[in-house]
Amino acid sequence: MKRENWQDVTAIKKEQVYDMHGDLLTRPGPRLTEGLKELAKTLYPDLMK
Repeated sequence: MKRENWQDVTAIKKEQVYDMHGDLLTRPGPRLTEGLKELAKTLYPDLMK
């Protein structure tokens, strides 16, 4: 959130930045499904209860 030159990014201004384990979404394999679930829970918590 405090990276240089990011102060004008809308997500930073609205404090809508989420930290996720990168390997779950970038490495092909069975973990990709878990990464997609985590992403869905982060973006749509009401739908993913």
